Amino acid sequence: MPIDVKKAVLTATEYLAEVMRIRPELIVLEEVEMDDRDGSWNVTFSWPTPETKDLTHIVHPRTYKTVKVDADTGQLQAITIKRL
Repeated sequence: MPIDVKKAVLTATEYLAEVMRIRPELIVLEEVEMDDRDGSWNVTFSWPTPETKDLTHIVHPRTYKTVKVDADTGQLQAITIKRL
């Protein structure tokens, strides 16, 4: 049975927090879309960009990533950089 959008978001959030070592309360859901071409959920999140010596955090105050979740199995397929 395919997973619904709520399960896809929950799975992606937990995975992202663990892999990227981000406190879950900092993660903001930005968008979710079903990719009919490959049967996956694309779940985009953002969180504050850490301050760096090169001032990247001023130019790009948030980091954006998209987590791809297989809609049939709930398995994570990828984490990619979200281009704005």
